[in-house]
Amino acid sequence: MNAENLMHAIGGISDRYVAEFAEVRPVTPKRCRRHRLGALAACVCLALTAIVWVVYNAAPFPSDRAIWAESADAAGLAACMERSEKGVVLLTESLQDAVSWPSSNAGQLVGTGTGTAPDERLFAVLVTETTGASEEVVYETFVKPLGVEEDYLGAGIIFVTKEQLRELVCPEGLALVLSLAARPAGD
Repeated sequence: MNAENLMHAIGGISDRYVAEFAEVRPVTPKRCRRHRLGALAACVCLALTAIVWVVYNAAPFPSDRAIWAESADAAGLAACMERSEKGVVLLTESLQDAVSWPSSNAGQLVGTGTGTAPDERLFAVLVTETTGASEEVVYETFVKPLGVEEDYLGAGIIFVTKEQLRELVCPEGLALVLSLAARPAGD
């Protein structure tokens, strides 16, 4: 359509209609219902994620229900470290005594493992590697495959049951000594 045809078309419109529509109104976009539903869905997803995060992080860490040593067993740890050899997991005497608890030395333990049968109690176990392997190597080859609650890279501690202790296998090239961990000062 050229300008001449356009002018001819406009010329045929009644002045009444031109006056009626002479007022300029701003164009407002219509809100799409899909946008509202999308925003609502995003809010619901965000709320659910926040709830899951809060519930997951509020769950008590096993340190609250684990059995700990009253103090570090430096002498027992040193004795086991002298006897350690590659491919072997050694348990210190204090850990062996704790696993056989209740016994005559039950007063030396902190924590009760409440609500669990004797074979299901959790023990806070300090993992010491004696060949000089890095913490990352010990974590990747020994701790991570266990699939247990742990704070190994932070404190060197894993939380295991009596049954899990019996089934531990030392990776080749590592020499591990396990002892009953003393509760950290801030815990």
